[in-house]
Amino acid sequence: MQRSVLLLAAVALMGAAAPVADVALSPGYTYRMRSTMRVTDPKGKVTESVVMSGRAMMTATAGRLDIEQGDRSRGAMAEKGDYMLFDANRFMIVSPKEKQVVEFAFDDMAKGATAFAAAMPGMKVSATDVRVAMEKVGAGETIGGVPTERYRMTQEYAIAVQVAFMKRNTREQVVTEYHVAEPRSGLANPFARMAANSLGALGGTGLGELIEKTMAASRPIAHGVILKSVATTRSTDDKGNVTETVHTTEVTELAQGDVDDSRFAPPAGYERVAMGQVLGEASRAAQQQGGTKEAGADSTKSGDAKDAAKGALKRGLRGMLPKP
Repeated sequence: MQRSVLLLAAVALMGAAAPVADVALSPGYTYRMRSTMRVTDPKGKVTESVVMSGRAMMTATAGRLDIEQGDRSRGAMAEKGDYMLFDANRFMIVSPKEKQVVEFAFDDMAKGATAFAAAMPGMKVSATDVRVAMEKVGAGETIGGVPTERYRMTQEYAIAVQVAFMKRNTREQVVTEYHVAEPRSGLANPFARMAANSLGALGGTGLGELIEKTMAASRPIAHGVILKSVATTRSTDDKGNVTETVHTTEVTELAQGDVDDSRFAPPAGYERVAMGQVLGEASRAAQQQGGTKEAGADSTKSGDAKDAAKGALKRGLRGMLPKP
């Protein structure tokens, strides 16, 4: 009995004397982020859903969002258990389930998205009669003790989409209320950052005028931190049917403090997929399909090229596609 007590005491002393690994900490913020959607169809039926929600941590140079809920059918890029990593030049979606890291480098995405849109045979998207305006409304909500200013952006345009023999023409009105805080080191909204970079990626498509005017109108809030946004879209088709969609993204439970820097590193040993490269592969496959059609090649070769384009995207988006 005495020997056992001495042995336990020795183990306790050894544990107390063991060096503790240093943990690198940086000043930053933690918060909860939630994105919801409410859709009212032309018959008045209302559907509400949570698109994505999770807990975020940010510093001046990096960020992480751990997904607690994600609905891919509503446009979420990740699902429960995944997490997103951010810095100034890229963001990554990490799927422990798929053991995959999908990387979106903003520069590569802009080039790849433009090339892919231009090369896709039979697909055309254009926005015309574009009007975009931004106004400062006044004081916004105080979120987590942080005061905000409220801005309102109004976008109006006609959009035409053609995919092969299918055409759709609608008139869009989008009114977005932004609650914007003054810049703070270590505080950022990753969704707003992704949206801004996504606009740039679409600049070379048929949406160019809409993108250019939207980016110009957004300059007053470009350096602030969007802590809440509410976008109300009224979409009217050529038969006069109106669908209203309200998309709300907000930050709650905002707190300032030190953040563990190791949480921003992607895991080792996972498959790495660069989406810029994937879009480039899909673009080349789509161009090949267009070339075979122009040259009068047989449908088998054309179908092979089409399948190659789909395959390139599917490989890159494997962990991000909605489950059937």
